[in-house]
Amino acid sequence: MGAFTGAVRDKSGKFQMADGGTLFLDEVGELPVELRPKLLRASQERIVEPVGGDNPRKIDVRVAAATNSDLGMAITAGSFREDLYYRLAIIPIHFPPLGERKEDIALLVRHFLAKHGGQLIRFATNTIEAVQRYPWPANIRELENTIERLLIMRSSDLIGEADQPDKIRGRKAVTDAMINLPAEGYPSGTTGERNSHTGAGEKRLEPDRGGTVPADPATYSHLPDGKNHITLEERKR
Repeated sequence: MGAFTGAVRDKSGKFQMADGGTLFLDEVGELPVELRPKLLRASQERIVEPVGGDNPRKIDVRVAAATNSDLGMAITAGSFREDLYYRLAIIPIHFPPLGERKEDIALLVRHFLAKHGGQLIRFATNTIEAVQRYPWPANIRELENTIERLLIMRSSDLIGEADQPDKIRGRKAVTDAMINLPAEGYPSGTTGERNSHTGAGEKRLEPDRGGTVPADPATYSHLPDGKNHITLEERKR
């Protein structure tokens, strides 16, 4: 976007090369500080100075910029120019992170398998489910990196649980399970299941037809009034 010391001839920069078209700037939030005023001028005044030249040239370029950073917070912190932000963010488009687009993951897995020569490789059902449960904090780049690694380290053409990276294998499915309690509660020291051990003077507790064991209402005095159920997280692979 400008000349450098020692340049002896004109050299087309990115804006000149994109003249009449679109210039895509990835990770614009990481743009070096010294380039930001030049980007602002080029995008606002539509003028650039070719490298090695001293004659400004008019350009007609549409600029598309992308970032994973929160530029609003960067502006507040003073690490990104507010004028540049409003010059670029004329039509902002928000893409949810991959972890919020579970329905896209299977499609992306097939895409990256084909891209890296794994068209004939299959994923076991539990593996694709594990991949969909993982939150993918680094988004699509992390997913592609994982697919490449699986293709290299796989033990067969079917990628199963044993092939899964630890970060994925360690994720467990979480579902809500409703446990109904009798209105009168359970006795202290029991969980509503049949006791397997009894001592002297103790009576074995048998569940009634509804699967509950009548007991002292005071046992569950900590439950809200009128409540006779609790919700637990049931974790399973």
